[in-house]
Amino acid sequence: MENMTAYSYVDGIGAISLADGVVRFDLMSITSIQDGKAVAARSGGLAMSLPAMIKVHDQLGQMINELVQKGVLQKNEQPPKAA
Repeated sequence: MENMTAYSYVDGIGAISLADGVVRFDLMSITSIQDGKAVAARSGGLAMSLPAMIKVHDQLGQMINELVQKGVLQKNEQPPKAA
């Protein structure tokens, strides 16, 4: 028997919380456009341990760096805000 895993597309993260060592992400999807602005609603959630979140953070950073090196993305350095 083959193990099938479904993928879910999300447009972003709405909220992140930490409780009892578990990090929870509210996943958001755009549901409509009103007055030229996207309207998003919670479409699911994702929960992981703190060590798993740190690993995901590192993996995302590596992926972004690879995409910058390949010219797919450009880093947009933000100047420091004046006090």
